[in-house]
Order: sequence, then C-alpha cells, then structure tokens
Amino acid sequence: MTPSRPSPAPAGSCRLCPVTCDRLVYPSGCLQSACDRLYAYEGEGRTYIGCVERVFAVEIDLQRFRAAQATREGFGGLRVANEPLPMCQCGVDRTFPHRAEEPCVHAEFLHSAPPHLPGVRDTAGVPER
Repeated sequence: MTPSRPSPAPAGSCRLCPVTCDRLVYPSGCLQSACDRLYAYEGEGRTYIGCVERVFAVEIDLQRFRAAQATREGFGGLRVANEPLPMCQCGVDRTFPHRAEEPCVHAEFLHSAPPHLPGVRDTAGVPER
C-alpha cells in the first residue's frame, strides 16, 4: 500500500506530517492597533467583538476578554480560520516545541504568518522576520 500525500491544509493548520501545528492570531493585537476589520456589537447587555474578515471565527465577550488580558497569561491566541491579513499579529503553536531544531517538512508554514508586532507572545519560538 502506497502512503498518500496529505491534502493541503486550511489557513490555520499544517497537516503535512503526523504532528499538528496551528497558526494563531492574537485578538489583543486587533484592539491594540485599532484594526479597522474589528467589529463590536451589544447583545443581552454584553459587548462582543469579532473579525469582519473572519481571520478568527468566534465572537469574544469583551468583558471576559479584558479580564483575561489583566492576568499574567493574557487572553492568548485563537486558531486562524482564514488567511491572516498583513496587520494581524500571528504566531505558530507547534505540536512539539522542544523539537524546534528538527527540520519541519513544511517550514514555509512556520514563517508564512505576518511578522509579529511588539508585545505579542510567540508561542512557537519562531524568530521574527
């Protein structure tokens, strides 16, 4: 039986080997940069934010987001749902960070996210471009 080549991965993940690496977007960057693709609406007495371009697919409760940002860990990243825009603050969550020295079969994935802006955690240990 001949192994089949994996099909191309969606914007948020790499599936070219047995491990699963995910591209992340940091919503904190959207608020810090006052991104014009960020929207907000009120519902049931709460304010929710989301991305018009659906770079991240969920809507976030702003009050809970701010509470998480006030902690040492911050809110963190969300898996990319669509291709990030140039102004998006992104990173890669590697399945095995301790294997950073091993060559990746899809190294472009690790560097295809837009460059990080100051103050964003890089969960993948990928150097800035």
